[in-house]
Amino acid sequence: MLSNPRRDIPKRFKNLTLAPLTGYPGVPRSVVAGNPWRQVGSCCGGRPQGDRREGDGGLTPTTSRETVNPKAYQVNPVNGGLIAQPGLEARVEFRVRLIDLDELGAVEHPVIQFTATDSPESVNVTLTILPPVVWFINRVDESDEDVERWINDALAGDWGVIYRDGYDLGLEDLISKGQSMALVGFIHNPGDTRIIHVGVPNNAPYVKLWFNGEPLLESKEKYILRPNYDGDGRNYIDALMRHGWNTVAIKIKRVDEPVSAHFIMSESGKQLHRGLTDVTQHRKPKLTA
Repeated sequence: MLSNPRRDIPKRFKNLTLAPLTGYPGVPRSVVAGNPWRQVGSCCGGRPQGDRREGDGGLTPTTSRETVNPKAYQVNPVNGGLIAQPGLEARVEFRVRLIDLDELGAVEHPVIQFTATDSPESVNVTLTILPPVVWFINRVDESDEDVERWINDALAGDWGVIYRDGYDLGLEDLISKGQSMALVGFIHNPGDTRIIHVGVPNNAPYVKLWFNGEPLLESKEKYILRPNYDGDGRNYIDALMRHGWNTVAIKIKRVDEPVSAHFIMSESGKQLHRGLTDVTQHRKPKLTA
């Protein structure tokens, strides 16, 4: 996700815009594809600095160090700069290198500063980096509902890991016909203990949801998949989210057709329009001796 504040932009920067590159909504998604470097955005507003003409003003992009979390990631421009010339266009590409997923915050806002080489003018472009949603998955027997064992195995690293950039669990190609799969997620809440709204909209013949070890939802028939904050009255319920670490476990069964499911969280039923922007789902608690 990328953003570009437009206020107080000097005249020579008026045609500077930020455009996200299709297919890369978040940084960590590129990491699970096996490439620690990934192009995440581009800035348009001139022609490449290598094509400089006499009298042109060059723009040099640099990363504002105080806005970067160096333990988690690095942000670097691919090319050195561009020439700001009305009616012409060029791109400055940026790459993000993820160093440590555990160090990534709920949201990161590194700032790219474009500085003119022949003038004190400059403009800042703010990037928005969001962590992925991490799920630990494993095939289980139809009768297996030992959630405590599932959580311990996930913490120990004995389960597989999938990375998602939203609510969609993306299970269509992961569950074979006649099989059941369990998913375990760890949610860190830095705020107060509070009631939230959770849901597992799905089209599977059987789904069960546990939150902090407590069974909350069980679905035994197919429904039309319509994921949203409010829900369909069957696959949503309020839950108590504690301060600190929380666990969610989901069991899904497939009979014949591929199954789709989402895991959705929002504020309590009275504030369904508000998502949870302060919680994270990309880390897990440290094992204690």
